[in-house]
Formats: sequence, structure tokens, C-alpha cells
Amino acid sequence: MKVKTSLRASLVLALVVCAGCTALGANPPDSPLGYASGGSASSLRAMRSAAGAKIKHVIVIIQENRSFDEMFQGFPGADTQNYGLNHLGKHVPLLQAPLNQRFGLPHGHSTFQLEADYDQSAGHYRMDGFDLVDGCSGKPSCKHSAYTYVQELDVANYWTYAQQYALGDMTFQPNMGPSWAAHQYLIAGQTGGYTSTLDALDVDPAGHTECNNPANYPSIDMTTAYPGLPGKPQSSCVTYPTIFDELNTAGIPWKYYARLRAGFWTAPSSVLSLWNNYQQNVSFPSTNVLTDIANHAIPPVVYVTPGDSFSDHPYLNLTNHGQDWLALIANAIGEDPYYWKNTVIVLTWDDWGGYFDHVPPPFAINPAGGNPDPNEYGMRVGFIVIGAYVVPHVVDHAARSSLAVLPFIESVFGLPSLGTLDAQQDDLMGLFNFSQTPNKYHHVTTHGWSGLQAHRDEVRDPSPIDDDMK
Repeated sequence: MKVKTSLRASLVLALVVCAGCTALGANPPDSPLGYASGGSASSLRAMRSAAGAKIKHVIVIIQENRSFDEMFQGFPGADTQNYGLNHLGKHVPLLQAPLNQRFGLPHGHSTFQLEADYDQSAGHYRMDGFDLVDGCSGKPSCKHSAYTYVQELDVANYWTYAQQYALGDMTFQPNMGPSWAAHQYLIAGQTGGYTSTLDALDVDPAGHTECNNPANYPSIDMTTAYPGLPGKPQSSCVTYPTIFDELNTAGIPWKYYARLRAGFWTAPSSVLSLWNNYQQNVSFPSTNVLTDIANHAIPPVVYVTPGDSFSDHPYLNLTNHGQDWLALIANAIGEDPYYWKNTVIVLTWDDWGGYFDHVPPPFAINPAGGNPDPNEYGMRVGFIVIGAYVVPHVVDHAARSSLAVLPFIESVFGLPSLGTLDAQQDDLMGLFNFSQTPNKYHHVTTHGWSGLQAHRDEVRDPSPIDDDMK
């Protein structure tokens, strides 16, 4: 089954595919981009009302550094391509590889520009610069390693959930750069113009983090028009509002489960307003989420980031247990009647990791200058929605960004829009049918990997693996 896209989303998608790229709206659209119900404004209000009545918990799971073509190559009904173009315009077949290639591709703002290869005269991306990537961590040269896709065995659980529930195959990373910015977008719909923090450590030896010693943690801003040029380093303790600030104002509890107290993957550690109640709202290590689920203690809104070895982030000690990490959480929710019918799990990846993807990203428009925003959007990433009222067996072609999790949370809990990039996204209501017989959850194997093993794997190596420097 395929969900119908709205006229606006269909038009955007057609332009993206046929012309290479397009703006996803200079102003917030009259109807949310990607809204797929095909109904009227009144039916949308009714769906949001039903969502608020039936959904009591939203769990956002963020994995690391994989493009859609690389992770879901050949998925039935999804738009994938098994070859790429190099900078000479020649076809390069994608080669199958294990999830752990034991090196990491660059995935910063400059790498995006190199790979996507913007044709200024034509106004679109050529998507032919992936062979020019070099300098991979852990390996002296990897110019052709971007043209790979993972073997299905290593990601079988991701495919199982995508087949049983809803998979978005036109979901773009909100920003063009690396992990720090990507995680900020997923909680705030912006980064304040910053593309990355220069901090390569999660916590310095004195125990300081971004917001109690911001001078030691400068960020690079990106304020000029596309393609953008780095500006002066600024404090990475930002002051913009986030979805968590809105939840605090509404008196709705939330929690962010992370591998470490601070760092690129612990987004609240960079936000001044969240630092005041940090110990109450940020829990580490991330495996604490399993304990809280078992104790019926998770709050209404939960974000979960992984441990290194099960993050999917290319790494010397990476395992294929990222798929099992999802299953541990989903099994705990799906097999507990306390949670299953009132909980939605949204899984995405923070960025594309430098891997090939064939669909040219669209541009976001900078409302102030009318020029393409130098940070938005990036490559496609995986996006899976799991729940009792998700329309099952869906490959959803609506064009959206992964930060659609923000308007989804806003709609479910009656929160206002942040007025950032979240205002240009759909709220995922078209993926649900709150009148259907609830989906029955089916246990998914964790390949013998337990929550205890996940905890041991997570705390074994506290050093950061994502330096955001490339």
C-alpha cells in the first residue's frame, strides 16, 4: 500500500526528481508539506484530535550516518538506485558491504557540497562528486567507498519494521552538514546558523560542557548565501527555543537518553535554557531507557541516541546491533499492553554519513534574503514510524525532512510551532488511521543481544567517535 501525497507534496516531489531540486516553500505552506491524508482542513483537525486522545508517548530514536540508498537499497516499493555517477559522468555500480567498513567517510558541510555538486547555472545538484571524497578516518584512501550499500543481514530488523509499518523514502536530512547540527535540528528546527561545533570532546577534563564553560566550545557559523562560507567561531551554547522548552512551558515531562553527559549526540547539552534542569531531563547511558520502560517510568516525550558500537556510525568497533537496539526498545513497548496502543516510535538517522544517494535534495529558502539557505536541506535518510495506529505496509513518498518529528510532537500534545523549519513540514498525520483495528505487535529478534549486553557495550569505551571535523 502507498499513501497518497498531497498536491503540494506531489508537485514538490516531481520537481525534485525531474529538475534536480526545488525550494520546499519560501514561507510556511498553507497545508503541511507531505500531509498525506488527502482530506480537508477539518479532517486534519479531527485526526490531530484523535492523535492527542490516543497517543500518550512519543519515542524518537536517532541512529547515525547512513544514507537511504546505502541502508535500504532494493527495498520493495522504495526509490533506490544501484549505481551512481562519478565526476566524469560515468556510472559506478554500488557494491554490497558489511555495515562496519572499519572507516568513516567525511560528512561535513564541505563534503556535502563536493558530493552533491551544485550546478549554479542550471540551479540543481548533479549528485556526481562522491568519487572525490578522500581522507576517511581509519583508512588512508576511500575515494570509491561512498558507492556502497549494506548487506541486508546487517539491517534485517530495520527492514522488518519498515515492511510492517511505515517507511518514508523521500525524507531528507534537514541540514547539509555533520552530526552536531543534525541533532540540533531534530530538537529545534534550526542551529542558529551554525554548521558545527569545534569541540572534539564530549566533556573536558574539568567536567565542563558547552553551557557551563561556553568559551571553550566554539562553533562555526554559516551565515552567507549558499554554498555558504564559514564565519567566525561563536559560543556553541545556543539560546534558541527547542521542542523541550515548549514541553516545559506546557508542563509536559520529557527525557533525553544519551550515551554521555554531553557532546554532539546529546543535543540538550548545547542549549542554555535546557541546562538549568539538565540532571532531571538528560539520562545516560542511553540503555537507561530500557529500565524506565520496564518500570513504566518513561515520560510522554522521549529522545534516544545510541552507544557507539550499536549506532550504525562507521567505527572500528561498530557491530550490526543497531538493528537490535531498535528491536530491544520496540519489543519492550510492543509487548507491554501498558504502552503499545498509546505509543509511537519514530526512527531516523542523523545524517547521511557521506554515503551515496541518488535523489537531489531540495533547497530551503532563507526568508530574510530570499536566497537558498546555506544549511538546508541534506541527503535522504531512513525514516520509520511504528505504532498501533500506523497504517501498515506503507512506503510513503511524501517529500519531508526528518525533523517532521517536531510538528508531530506539536500536534499530538497541542503545542505551538517553533516557527523554524518545523513550520515547513507535515506532521505525519497521514501515516495514521485512528479508526483502524490496532496493529498487533510481532516480536522481532535481537539475535541473542540483550539489554545487559547493550549496557556493557555502551559503557566499555567512553571516547567520542564522531569529531565533526570533516
